[in-house]
Amino acid sequence: MSIASPQAVNASTVAPPTKDVDGTQFEELRNARLLIAKQDEPAALLRVEGVINYFETKYGSAKKLKFSARTVTEALYYMTLAAQQHKEAQVYSAAWATAYDMKGYILQDLGRRPEAKIALQHALRLAPQNSQILSELANVDENDKSWDEALRHFTDAEKATEFSPPQLKNVELGRALRGQGYVLVELHRLDEAAAKYRRCLEIDPNDQAATRELQYVIGLGQKQATNL
Repeated sequence: MSIASPQAVNASTVAPPTKDVDGTQFEELRNARLLIAKQDEPAALLRVEGVINYFETKYGSAKKLKFSARTVTEALYYMTLAAQQHKEAQVYSAAWATAYDMKGYILQDLGRRPEAKIALQHALRLAPQNSQILSELANVDENDKSWDEALRHFTDAEKATEFSPPQLKNVELGRALRGQGYVLVELHRLDEAAAKYRRCLEIDPNDQAATRELQYVIGLGQKQATNL
């Protein structure tokens, strides 16, 4: 998960300010990640919920549409969308949506998928073009065996990489494509699945997960052809 930080963009500008007024919240998310790495999910969850409470208390009651963006391009998209709807909007720190995303990840890891989905839906309302969040939500759908929903969210995650931070674009694109490939296998659409994995390898020839899955899909196709 990324914690890049374009901050508080209003209707008149999409340039992040020189000072991050919510910067300490990113440090809290970093601390939560360290706790996740130590497999202390309950403590990580407390940290993440503290960040969520900070933003909800400080900005949650605002009448404007509220967004949370990782890049200026993403922020501009949200402000343009609001303008087209003749609504006022504000774009806040990426930490807000990231905190909900991390909460969803932790809750899913704890086996609390219904709660995880709610957290991720909150994240998506704040950042509807965040590829990371869309893929995380697709993962919940996948674990629920809601294949059509999972495919839709992974496909949206692929499209949303247009707004991903440059250093994360290929990583998030690869995840979205591998996710589609997995779901397409479950839907018995093997040719389409293979195409997704091949595209992963065009992006990153060293993508070992895509290599393994492509080999599996090819083998499965051959087995099915033999049984015809």
